[in-house]
Amino acid sequence: MSEELTWMPAWKIRELIGKADVSSLEVTEHFLGRIEQLDPQLKTFHNLDVAGARAQANRADEAVRRGDELGTLHGIPVCVKDISLAEMPQMGATGSPMAKRDALGVERLRQAGAIVFGTNTMMMSGATDLSQSSPGVFAGFNWDVEACNPWDTSRVPGWSSSGGASAPRPPIGAHCHRHRPLGENPSRRQRRSGRVSAL
Repeated sequence: MSEELTWMPAWKIRELIGKADVSSLEVTEHFLGRIEQLDPQLKTFHNLDVAGARAQANRADEAVRRGDELGTLHGIPVCVKDISLAEMPQMGATGSPMAKRDALGVERLRQAGAIVFGTNTMMMSGATDLSQSSPGVFAGFNWDVEACNPWDTSRVPGWSSSGGASAPRPPIGAHCHRHRPLGENPSRRQRRSGRVSAL
């Protein structure tokens, strides 16, 4: 079953979890294993909460055993763009203050039963200097921490949503979700990163 989970759509995994044909913990462990295997090369994650993911998965499995009403994403491990995730550093460089609460998009994912286990990297998340050395070329890129294109790790997977664009292709998460504040165009950067990564 574990290898089947790699390419199985989220709706199918949710169906199996609801029937207790597979546990949320099994699904979560499968994708955590893929992250451990592939993320050192792809660098798709900025923050990863392994213990929290397992705790959430155990609670999800308990809900199935009790016969609780289950959400549409119950037991599905998801990763989100580098935004406010409770008890994790806020978006930006290492050393950022811990977020006190989830962003609205994360709250809604959790309400639907999702296992939110980490945040994806964003382009320039490791930058030390945001000035431009020449027009359109930023001076402070730290290529040791930038996400890599899953097809060719010598290249990047796009701009802002870089980690979220790289993660689905191997894939190393059952579902990757991006969140933009109200008033912005949420699809433009996603399309750009997706095209670069051939998604």
